[in-house]
Amino acid sequence: MGARLAGRCTAVAVIASPTPWQAEGIDWLQGQGEQNRDEWAAALQGAEALEEHLVPLAEEMRAATAEQLRDVLVTLLPEVDREVLTGDRAQHAKANFDRALASGVEGWRDDDLAFTRPWGFDLDEIGVPVLLWQGVQDLMVPVAHGRWLAERIPGVEAHISEADGHLSIAVGRLGEIFDWLCAHA
Repeated sequence: MGARLAGRCTAVAVIASPTPWQAEGIDWLQGQGEQNRDEWAAALQGAEALEEHLVPLAEEMRAATAEQLRDVLVTLLPEVDREVLTGDRAQHAKANFDRALASGVEGWRDDDLAFTRPWGFDLDEIGVPVLLWQGVQDLMVPVAHGRWLAERIPGVEAHISEADGHLSIAVGRLGEIFDWLCAHA
């Protein structure tokens, strides 16, 4: 939005964003949890292989209780993210997963396939202020992605957080992120 709709978009906040697929200067998979690496391997084999990979995982996620999600996502959750995926937050995540997967894995599949394609714009086309938050402990989108983006997005305000993983940023930093966005509205 910040690149193509700068006239309608006043600022962008980015939380744990991956880089473009096979971006120069980064090993895209390094630092990702085993479940992500397996998922990307399936994505590179195409839609059918990816869907075959996702269906059993979706079934496992739907069958899990909210508290069991941490075990289903075990290779993707550092301790800081396991700590936030409890209680009401785990219930909320479980409800979101159940809704997202109620009609199948097609949306998940299509998202994964989109990640393996070019973005359709260059980062230097971004014409609005950008706030970037990335957790050093993130096993879904490793910190190298955040650092790569921080070096290439013009005028970015980057926060590389030693204390955070992937989920903990959304839990602990949303107030700061919303305040920043409001200040740039």
